[in-house]
Amino acid sequence: WNLLHSATRVSSVQEAKEIEGNARLEYNNLKHYQTLAKPLGLFTEEKAGIPRTAYKGIIETRLESNHFLFLTPPMEELQKEFEGAI
Repeated sequence: WNLLHSATRVSSVQEAKEIEGNARLEYNNLKHYQTLAKPLGLFTEEKAGIPRTAYKGIIETRLESNHFLFLTPPMEELQKEFEGAI
């Protein structure tokens, strides 16, 4: 949770590539996730409305650096999911 929570929120994959450190890019729905995931070469399939490789809606990948890019639902939804960990 700390790694995700400390990641810089970005509004595009390009912005994530330009920053130093881990980045977090929010998606609003499955279709939005698929739009973000496809150019990154990530699975776009879903099961029960959740991306296939996600844990609680969170998908992690790495860009051209050693830093993580997290694709996540909005932070408000994540906080509900991780209330015990915060």
